Amino acid sequence: MIAEYEQTGTFSVPELPGIKTANVWGTDPFIVEFCTGGFGLAPASVYRGFYYSQNGKPAAFQNGPQTLVPTEDGWEWSGPGDNGGTTRHLEGSWFLFEAHF
Repeated sequence: MIAEYEQTGTFSVPELPGIKTANVWGTDPFIVEFCTGGFGLAPASVYRGFYYSQNGKPAAFQNGPQTLVPTEDGWEWSGPGDNGGTTRHLEGSWFLFEAHF
């Protein structure tokens, strides 16, 4: 799927157990984000999942412009109000994320 996106700019997601949504965010570099869960109603929502990073570097939620700050086990970011989240390296170009709004 990721190779398909790199070659054609499109991708298809097979039905995978536990995956609620899959999206590509950004262009250079892009991330492919897989949401595995979330709960709450705006303005108190939490999203969790994992993503592939084209350049192998961590990214904020949906490849946003927020600055990542190193933590003991990964990185965190913050946005306006109480928006924020964390990301942790799994292996290679794969990362976990949690975002809250």
